[in-house]
Amino acid sequence: MENTPKQILVIEDDKNIILGYQGLLKKFPFEFIVATTLEEAERLYPIREWDVIVVDGCLGGDDFNTGPLVKEIRASGYTGHMIAASGNPDLRRFLVEAGCSMDVEKRFVPANILNLLQK
Repeated sequence: MENTPKQILVIEDDKNIILGYQGLLKKFPFEFIVATTLEEAERLYPIREWDVIVVDGCLGGDDFNTGPLVKEIRASGYTGHMIAASGNPDLRRFLVEAGCSMDVEKRFVPANILNLLQK
């Protein structure tokens, strides 16, 4: 069981950010599943026991729209790590208020994933 890859759900619509996360973490035993829309995220979050969920503040535009999703995920019983990932500190704060367990600038997300999962 220890050799099972860690499960990471990345809720992010910027392909360059996604590729960056995957590239920086590819040598580790992590399985990345990516949701680029709210609909995909709503469909994917209940299907696995995620070790980490990374949540962008805005999907499909510049409007903060992922806070209700974070609340829904927490209400479903998920108690694991949820990273609020945004370049905007206000959006990160809103995501933490909605239920994320930590806020991180996007560029620091891979290092934080490593810190959480390599313990």
